[in-house]
Amino acid sequence: MTDNVDPSTRPEGLTGVLDAIAAVVEQARAMPMSSSVLVSRAELLDLVDQAHEVLPT
Repeated sequence: MTDNVDPSTRPEGLTGVLDAIAAVVEQARAMPMSSSVLVSRAELLDLVDQAHEVLPT
């Protein structure tokens, strides 16, 4: 969905992952007559997994 995000690069640290999630949402295509957007489920779930990886256990 986002042409500007390179899937081969991984954000560094939790702040980087959160910034990447925000970028995905900000760049997502808007739904007509709505405040909703279309995002890639796989892309966001990958970023959530990355966030889990950097959190202490």
